[in-house]
Amino acid sequence: MAECLNCKEKFIVSRKTGRIYYCSNDCKETKKKEKKRILRIKNKENYRKKNDLPLEDNFVTAVCPICKQDFTFNQTRQPNKKYCSDDCRKVNQHTLSKVNDNRFIIFQRDTFKCIYCGKTTKDYDIVLTVDHIIPQNKGGKHIASNLISSCLSCNSSKQDKQLSSESFSFVKGTIEERNKAQGIDPNFVIKFSFSTSH
Repeated sequence: MAECLNCKEKFIVSRKTGRIYYCSNDCKETKKKEKKRILRIKNKENYRKKNDLPLEDNFVTAVCPICKQDFTFNQTRQPNKKYCSDDCRKVNQHTLSKVNDNRFIIFQRDTFKCIYCGKTTKDYDIVLTVDHIIPQNKGGKHIASNLISSCLSCNSSKQDKQLSSESFSFVKGTIEERNKAQGIDPNFVIKFSFSTSH
């Protein structure tokens, strides 16, 4: 008779098989996984001690400077984390590197949400564009008071059409409130790195 090192159950061992520590292969695999887990914990503790890091995980909530969304991260493992995702980090790097394209100001003002369908880049797989409320071919300018965030699908559907009076009043009022709340000059010129037609 022997006692399983994992489940502590008694089991019969044949003399031919020699010394066996587990009653089944399942118990053997379970014990092996447990040993690996303990080893990972010890290695993590040693790493944190060596680098003067706290031994316990410290989860904190912060606001992403790009999309303005709350996100939670392990400050112990990522003490310098600033962005909620790689996408936001890349957006920031892209914005800083392209001085001739400051559409990001509009995206940030509108919290990366399409004005027409309400979808966000965080929750949906969409491409965000800047749409002219008054189309360029009707005298619309590249200024903050005439630009709104729109997903590619909605922007393509609208094309260079003028909004209905009701929709125009709503969108225009929304932009005025956002520009005022965030201190954006309505006549601030937004630069594009490519030509636009809407």
